[in-house]
Amino acid sequence: MLKMKGKSKGPYDSEELQRFNQIKMIITKLQSKTESKHRKILITTTDKGFNQSLIAYDLAHTFAEKGRKTVLIDANLQQPVLHLLFQESGQLGLTNALHRGEVGRYLIRTKVKNLSFLPLGPSSSRALEGWREDRLDHVMSVLSKTNDVTIIESPSYLTYSETQMLASLCDEIIVVVKHNKDRMRRIRKMKKDLEAAGKEISGIVYQSH
Repeated sequence: MLKMKGKSKGPYDSEELQRFNQIKMIITKLQSKTESKHRKILITTTDKGFNQSLIAYDLAHTFAEKGRKTVLIDANLQQPVLHLLFQESGQLGLTNALHRGEVGRYLIRTKVKNLSFLPLGPSSSRALEGWREDRLDHVMSVLSKTNDVTIIESPSYLTYSETQMLASLCDEIIVVVKHNKDRMRRIRKMKKDLEAAGKEISGIVYQSH
């Protein structure tokens, strides 16, 4: 979660405070939905090189702290870093589960109450051969039986077909964009593509840089 800063700068720096407020709004919007049934939430971007990992990490922490059994999945094929935040190796995880059909053996119980973590695991071309919608759906179904919320961090929706596959299986889609960098045409294209697949953007999180 967000870390306290020195008194001279206030409790949070400006970017942390912005992230905190945006996550609070997302939680408020999704609260009633997650209380009624299991929700699968995808955190993605419109382009490469965005830092959506902290958004997914903070969002998972917040749901867990509110008493919702939460699992955070690292599906960031571009740059998986969530295992570093949890101080785990990340050598085994989602891609192993997709190949073997087993999920529990790769799931990590974190030090945070109500929060579990599934690292990406190997990301070689051979490891990604198991990245199929039916196998992803199986993993999600298994996790939904023991959790209230599944949060999945992924790379750019417009760049990776794997992310588009994940989006088709999720209930909510949160998009991370950057001020003065994202072109509206990319956001409109993503919105159009999602709507064609029967999905919609549930929320947008802005990053300052």
